[in-house]
Amino acid sequence: MSRVLVDINDLDKLRRLEFLQRGKEGSCYFLNKDEIIKLYHIMDTRRKIYFDNLESDVISFPKDIYIYKGTNLISGYTMNYLRGEPFVSGFSKKLLLRDLKKAILDTKDEITKYPDIYMEDMCLVNLLFDYRLKMIKLIDTSMWYKKEDSLEDNIKKINMIMMTSLCRSIDWITYPLMKDKDLHDIYCMHIYGNESLPIEFLELIELKISEINGQDVKTIGDLVRK
Repeated sequence: MSRVLVDINDLDKLRRLEFLQRGKEGSCYFLNKDEIIKLYHIMDTRRKIYFDNLESDVISFPKDIYIYKGTNLISGYTMNYLRGEPFVSGFSKKLLLRDLKKAILDTKDEITKYPDIYMEDMCLVNLLFDYRLKMIKLIDTSMWYKKEDSLEDNIKKINMIMMTSLCRSIDWITYPLMKDKDLHDIYCMHIYGNESLPIEFLELIELKISEINGQDVKTIGDLVRK
């Protein structure tokens, strides 16, 4: 992609665009319906942005890098606007379990394409679920950097995030099966920072609720003891 030179007037005009959201690093604005620009709060001399030559339908890699005129300082960058709901509040009660499990597997397949990229700052707010397309999307990738053999760490990280969102979706702390040994063992692995197994956890709780209620469960909202 390209490098775009900007000055204070250019940045002022960009900040008058339609506002999307504000984060710890910067604020995002709509360039058009499919593309946004992130402008940093502070231009840091140590900041670098990688992977602006990569493209993905579900990962918002950087595109054009904006450089402040007369310097090497990065003012911001553009990226594709990926639609979806953040994982922060858990998953929709209407979400089909089969769609969620497939989305998790598809996301791991996508991550596997980039084994030498460490996906820094992957968190609940930077993972989105697109309920229309039934896909998981990853945003805010400007802190990602090159690091060999990072795949295992990235998979562990995304498993941890998905487990956290699952537990928020079913209100695990007051869940009626919290004393079940099998579920408790998987949950403990998660909360103590050990291996997280979101699909295994989901399938196990799905099985136990089905047995208790005497009927199959299909959605996140069905994971309730009747």
